[in-house]
Amino acid sequence: MSTRSAKSILLLALLCVACLFAFSWTRLRAIQREDKARYETAGLATAFHVYQTEYGAWPAGATGTPQALTTNLWDNPRLTGSTGLRLPPVDSAGHYLDPWGHPYRICLALQRTNEIANPFQGGTPNPIRDSVIVWSHGRNGKSSEPGGGGTTADDADNIISW
Repeated sequence: MSTRSAKSILLLALLCVACLFAFSWTRLRAIQREDKARYETAGLATAFHVYQTEYGAWPAGATGTPQALTTNLWDNPRLTGSTGLRLPPVDSAGHYLDPWGHPYRICLALQRTNEIANPFQGGTPNPIRDSVIVWSHGRNGKSSEPGGGGTTADDADNIISW
């Protein structure tokens, strides 16, 4: 085998390793974002539960319809629940943002029924037995909820708290 062909084979092998590394890195980054979104949806739901328990009411501006709330949960006089939870970053309008830069969606059971209609088309369970649900539209930023801009096929990458 000539030196030239040996160098070519070595270069080809290095390119293959670099491609595998790049693919693995991209997949690892996607998994990290999904895990972060799961952690943040659970953290937001917990923060709303703590706030409601402490004050006997939901934060100002909260409604019973799915929305991207602009409420700062730590903007409360007693600083309830301000330790132990890391909330996601907020945009200039005050919306909590998922790892892909989309606002988290939050729905509250304002009537203290602890039941919330599932926001997705044909979603189960329906109703959801909780007083707070939080979700991210995931990587594609779409969902089948009214106003979500997508179909049930777009729900596959959603990250939900229930």
